[in-house]
Amino acid sequence: METPKIGTVFWTALKLVIVSVIVGYLMHFFGVEPQDVFDFLAEAIQGSFRVAFDSLHGAVQYLLIGAAVVIPIWLVFLLVKIAGRKS
Repeated sequence: METPKIGTVFWTALKLVIVSVIVGYLMHFFGVEPQDVFDFLAEAIQGSFRVAFDSLHGAVQYLLIGAAVVIPIWLVFLLVKIAGRKS
C-alpha cells in the first residue's frame, strides 16, 4: 500500500478545518448547539430501536395467533393420516 504524500495530507486537513469552521459558523448562526445534534442523534437511534422492537412484538403476536389456529388443524390432519395407515 502506498503511503500518502505529506502535501496531500496537509491539503486534506486544511479542507477539513475550513469546512469545520463554516459548519460551526452556520450552526452558531442558526442557534444550533453541538449538544442539540447529539440529542437528535440519540433520539433518532432510540426511536429506530423502539419502532423495530414494536414491529417485532407485533410479528410475534401474529405468529402466536396464527399458530393457535394452524397447529391444531395440522395435528388433526396428522392424527387422521396416522389412523388411516393403521386401518
